[in-house]
Amino acid sequence: MKRYDTKPKVSTIGTTYLGGRVVTERGDKPSKTAAKKLQGEKANHCAALVQVQSEGVRVVDSLTGETLVTFILKDIAYCYAFGGVFTFTVKDKQLGITTVHAFQLDEQSMLQLQHSVQEALKLAKEAEERSKNPFLAMGERETVTGPLFEKQIRRSDLEALMPVGAGQFGQVYLAFQQTKKKEKERRAVKTLRSAASEADRQEFMQEAELMLELNEFHMVQFIGVCLSQRPWLMVLEFLECK
Repeated sequence: MKRYDTKPKVSTIGTTYLGGRVVTERGDKPSKTAAKKLQGEKANHCAALVQVQSEGVRVVDSLTGETLVTFILKDIAYCYAFGGVFTFTVKDKQLGITTVHAFQLDEQSMLQLQHSVQEALKLAKEAEERSKNPFLAMGERETVTGPLFEKQIRRSDLEALMPVGAGQFGQVYLAFQQTKKKEKERRAVKTLRSAASEADRQEFMQEAELMLELNEFHMVQFIGVCLSQRPWLMVLEFLECK
């Protein structure tokens, strides 16, 4: 199995921050008009670092380290680039204000910023979807080998109902599994948290293999696993406490 880097990814791009300007609409023309006006206000220009991550964007003064402006990704309503200038149109829903923030940078940095924003938006969307479905697959598919190969089950057949506790490896959920007979069976689903160490991953696998061996002793039945993508899942028979 592969090792995964679970640290938050932050892209930092050096730019000249031209400032922000309130607009009444979004689009190419309003963005370009606002940026042109900001280009002419040279006294407000500032050498800055744009930090992009899945939580949002932060603009920091390169000299003082002071945070100049921050905004969360879901507030970005529009992006536009022209002639060495990149703009974010940000809509503050609480205040009802839409602002164009403009940055001047070279072509390579422009491409890096565009790519970073696209990747951050993708991660943010994935995080939002995961909040609704904790079993949602992420990352590249990989081959599963060994005794658990034949115990792979379809992730799409599982529906998380609610968390019922937390184990050594992560959250434990009460879930439905749709069977081949189109019936819904209640299951306990153990998850392996994203920040799990290599040792935790090995222990998770070992526990799953042990549960498989114990099936013949009519204990809690081991149903199967989902190991081809993250998050790893271990699916067990659900027993209610009486």
